[in-house]
Amino acid sequence: MGRMEATAGDIFYLASGRPQLFVRVQLAISLPRFGHYNNAASVILTAHTFAVSAGSVVKATQRVAAAILLWEAAETRWPDAT
Repeated sequence: MGRMEATAGDIFYLASGRPQLFVRVQLAISLPRFGHYNNAASVILTAHTFAVSAGSVVKATQRVAAAILLWEAAETRWPDAT
């Protein structure tokens, strides 16, 4: 299990048991959207690129963003003055 999976299990795994895209696929869908703006970050363009539905793009992006926000407080460090 990857580090992001271990810290955000509740986000990526539903109690109902309904299947989701693999975490690595959700991450692959989300990262280009985080790195682009305007039309390049379009839900429809991303859905077409990854051959998934627009709803899957939105959900994957929401899940990855939530996992990063959960994880960033524990992992982000500012360099000290020394």
